[in-house]
Amino acid sequence: MLKGGSLMSVQDLLTQGKSFREIARETGFSRNTIRKYVRSGMAVQVQPRARRGSKLDAYKPLIDEWMDAGLFNCQVMLQRLRAQGYAGGMTL
Repeated sequence: MLKGGSLMSVQDLLTQGKSFREIARETGFSRNTIRKYVRSGMAVQVQPRARRGSKLDAYKPLIDEWMDAGLFNCQVMLQRLRAQGYAGGMTL
C-alpha cells in the first residue's frame, strides 16, 4: 500500500505528463501498483495538510523590532512577550 506522500508524488508526476513506466522508475514502485492506485482514484484523493501556525506568529513583528534594536536576550524577550499576552514558554 502506498503512503500519503507517495500517492502525492505519483499524482505530481502524473500531472507532469509522465507515463506509468517513468513514474515506476522514479518512485521504485511497480507499474502495476501505480496503475492500480491511479485507476482506483486513490492517487487524486490525497490532499496536503494545512500548515499549523506557531504560537509566536502574532508576535514575530514585535520580536523582529526588538532584534533590529539589538535585543537578543531570550529571557528579556520572554518577559516582554508575556507582558504582551504571550502564554507560551521558552520552548513554546
